[in-house]
Amino acid sequence: MAVNALRKLAAAAPVPLFVAEGEGGRERIEDLALSADIDWVASPRHASILLVVGRIRTADYEALQRVHDQLPHPRATLCWGSDADLPGALRVDAAADPQ
Repeated sequence: MAVNALRKLAAAAPVPLFVAEGEGGRERIEDLALSADIDWVASPRHASILLVVGRIRTADYEALQRVHDQLPHPRATLCWGSDADLPGALRVDAAADPQ
């Protein structure tokens, strides 16, 4: 019974998110910043999700992989409006884009 209550409480908690912003990603981030369901964190070590937004230079892929590796488990990387080819990253397609 207590486990179910804790599970519901955890599901209602904001998601800790660290953002890697690329070219053209600022507007998407500003729109997302209005959501109360997200806890913006200053360090990837405090995040559950790495959100890659905008166009990322190929030269930055290795640095992004290092940032991803700093996220504690369980973790996920999402690419939103980004052409970044990162191993294991999930893509948010254009149909899910609120713009």
